[in-house]
Amino acid sequence: MEDTIALIKAISSFVWPIFVLLIIFMFRKEIRLLLASLLGKKKNEDESVGETLSPTQVPLSTPGDLVDNPYDSKTDENTPVGQFITRACKHINTGKYFVVLSENNEKIYSINPLGEIKWIEKKLFQTIENVSIDLLENEQREAWYQWIQNDVPDKPEPGEPKNPPIIGYLPTYIKLLNNPDIEPSRMLSYIKSKEKVSWFETKEYLHDAYGYELTSGSMGASLKALETLGYVRIDGQGPNKKIIFSMRII
Repeated sequence: MEDTIALIKAISSFVWPIFVLLIIFMFRKEIRLLLASLLGKKKNEDESVGETLSPTQVPLSTPGDLVDNPYDSKTDENTPVGQFITRACKHINTGKYFVVLSENNEKIYSINPLGEIKWIEKKLFQTIENVSIDLLENEQREAWYQWIQNDVPDKPEPGEPKNPPIIGYLPTYIKLLNNPDIEPSRMLSYIKSKEKVSWFETKEYLHDAYGYELTSGSMGASLKALETLGYVRIDGQGPNKKIIFSMRII
């Protein structure tokens, strides 16, 4: 009997480590994700201790507050000419930027790294920062360009400002026009030289002369800004629409 018990103990001591290794192997993906999540949270907690906000950071709104102008890019005299700034905040787990389009008491209306526009709970994010769009993912940046061109912003919840998104970014475009080597300035210079030109020809020129992507939403956003500022008028729709240079009227 004693020999049997000793044999069972010996077998158990040998089989138990193999069983543990087998469990770890079977659930290795879940274990790795759990550890990554725990380490990410710990890192964010450590960084938040004694942290002070930089001049370009503002805290998320306190309960009961709404942003006066959520489309405002909040550029100032210290913003480098040629650098496009937008409001964004980092996800507390992934560290990825989410573009802030609007916010209410509980959520932010944002563009995620995949370019999707959704309402997400504020508690999942750190403070809002003013960041360069160069820090955004490609899909996210293109979705942002498309969003600011909208004449009527998407309004999934009541109480949102009714200004077109482009309005908040006009100060930045005005600054860009002061630099002759930036896309909006080059676009305006070409349109002015032609007085009247098609949108297709304008994009082809910018692509051939400066290498800008024909499919990039930045061209459409720049044209929308020029139209809103009164530098150009647009006749028609689609790639063959005509762009007519005019004196600034606003």
